[in-house]
Amino acid sequence: MFKQIIVPLDGSLAAEQAVPLAARIALASLGRLKLVHVVTVSPEQKLLLGAKKQQQRHEEELQKANDYLTGVIERHPLTAVEVEHKVLFGQPGSTLLKYINEQQSALVVLIAFEEPELKRWIFGSVAQELVRNSTIPMLILREKGKELEPDAKPPRALVCLDGSELAETVLEPAAYLLRNLALSTQKEFHLIRMVLKPTEREEAANLQIGISVRRQAWSEAEEYLRAVSKRVAENHPELQVTWAVQESISVAKDLIKLAMLGEETSEPGVYAEAYDLIALTTVGRQGLDRHILGSVAERILHDATVPLFVVPPPVQS
Repeated sequence: MFKQIIVPLDGSLAAEQAVPLAARIALASLGRLKLVHVVTVSPEQKLLLGAKKQQQRHEEELQKANDYLTGVIERHPLTAVEVEHKVLFGQPGSTLLKYINEQQSALVVLIAFEEPELKRWIFGSVAQELVRNSTIPMLILREKGKELEPDAKPPRALVCLDGSELAETVLEPAAYLLRNLALSTQKEFHLIRMVLKPTEREEAANLQIGISVRRQAWSEAEEYLRAVSKRVAENHPELQVTWAVQESISVAKDLIKLAMLGEETSEPGVYAEAYDLIALTTVGRQGLDRHILGSVAERILHDATVPLFVVPPPVQS
């Protein structure tokens, strides 16, 4: 499924934190690791420099970028995996997006930084643009957030569904990713369905109807997850598949809390083990615009410290 593992690098050491994990996935999936660097070129630079100076600057920047990427390869133990590097020129967001959307059977692994700096273009706006418009899956790690350490303990993935077939697009890529993160350990694949909870005003206006609707929604969600979990378990016996339904007023907020703390136990204020990964697609029920539902992924990207695995919907023919 993932034959090309793409790691965008911006010249900072922090961005290189994605390289070891990306190499691990590439090795497990018998794929190729691609290190990509974008040399920023603004329209103003083109206007100020003549053709000859533009060519000279281009060659200098290309050599500098190639030296940087070669250094990255030398700094990391990558001898067991096939590696190549690519230098692109242009605006980071749009240039990266165009490049990755041209790739087949690919996965992007990148670091989203905590603080914006001039040399760090893989920050909020670029990561957000990729989440909104990428046509291939992305694994987004946080610079100072929770690390994926599959050798230390079996990884736990929180997989978000809403009852739609489009949201289920995340299932196979997430199962494949989890399997390749830790080949020899049992992995937990937890399906979660958030059922929207009515506000106090809505409950007060129609108390009896509200209770009936909530019970029906809960029952349908349980039946749905029971069927999906059975299917996933049959297709992926290496996964420990579990599921739960939870009421929510703010889906993104509650998903973040659940991922970072784990489920609340019978003892108030005491939580079970946190999750290592949140997985979801960027479109779901009722054919809503991808950018609307994508806002849940963007909110998680902005607020959570847990790695985020985002899968786009199938490309419409």
